[in-house]
Amino acid sequence: MAILLNFLLPVEIKDNHLFSLFSTIAQGFITLASLLGMVGIFKLQSIHNEIDRQFDFLIRTFYGGNKPASFYPPEQVLKWAKSKIKKQNGKEPTEYSMTLEISVSKLEPLITERKKIGPSISNFVIFTLIVVFIALLSLTFTPLIIKYSLGISILGILLILSSYSLFLAIRLIKVILTDYTKNNT
Repeated sequence: MAILLNFLLPVEIKDNHLFSLFSTIAQGFITLASLLGMVGIFKLQSIHNEIDRQFDFLIRTFYGGNKPASFYPPEQVLKWAKSKIKKQNGKEPTEYSMTLEISVSKLEPLITERKKIGPSISNFVIFTLIVVFIALLSLTFTPLIIKYSLGISILGILLILSSYSLFLAIRLIKVILTDYTKNNT
């Protein structure tokens, strides 16, 4: 479609404009990827630290283990804690069972949040790097793009890819700013 548009609307774009445009696209999107990647990784690291802290508390308090939380598989600890809660359901709640329920209720949203944020970061960064690669490749071959009048076509392709990359950025910001633990504090 972009190639058809190029032949229907023959627009002459000067080479210095294309150089500047391709360079700006590459710089802008690599900056966006690094900034959101950094914020996303920070959020992921803080979630991971909170999960470790909760697991350490569960293991030391209820499991009697002296080893760090990373030694025990998280699924096994959660299963164990949930089975302890089920055993207590028919009885009068004790401080032990209430503390166990609170710990499990804090862990589950954190694990859900960790599962959502990781793929969002990788999808955004990978797609944005594709946009940057195409912009840098176009920057390298700008003389050929001008010679064969492909400027509008390449810009159309970059516009479509950039739009999707910005959509992924907005979705990543939403995932980063969403706090899944609000309901449990």
